Amino acid sequence: MKGFRQEQMAEVEMDARLSFRADGMAGLEEFDRVMLWGLRCMAAGRFDCGVLRRAMVDLCGRSADQLVGGVLVLVRLLAARSQSALRLHLPGSTVMSRDERAILSALAQLREGGDAEAAAAELAHKFGFCADLSLNAAAGYLAVLLAGEPGPIHRIGRRTVH
Repeated sequence: MKGFRQEQMAEVEMDARLSFRADGMAGLEEFDRVMLWGLRCMAAGRFDCGVLRRAMVDLCGRSADQLVGGVLVLVRLLAARSQSALRLHLPGSTVMSRDERAILSALAQLREGGDAEAAAAELAHKFGFCADLSLNAAAGYLAVLLAGEPGPIHRIGRRTVH
């Protein structure tokens, strides 16, 4: 029951990260939007997207390539160990899958200084397996990148893009 409660809290936190405009439409914060776009481009095999690369550099500065690589490793580890196939939508889709929400929630937790092993364990639980050293290492690597030297990624704050 405790695991279910934690899963509910993670979804509530993700919902809190959504902002709503006067017309009722939801928008993601800039960090979440770019990470979601990156996840979807990875799933579609579009690593060569120049616009995504520029958005990642603007968001993350010098650590953009390392962050993309770290997220790619994390997603591949989740896909390889998950009991079912990951559900990631194509870039431009207007809906967000539960898997995308779980990954974005973990990235946000790491960005805010959360414990990497706890984030890895939570992700593993959501995808139906136990966290191992590889997943812990990938989450730890991302945590270091996201909490690293102050750069563009830390100056964004809570700006929302619709």
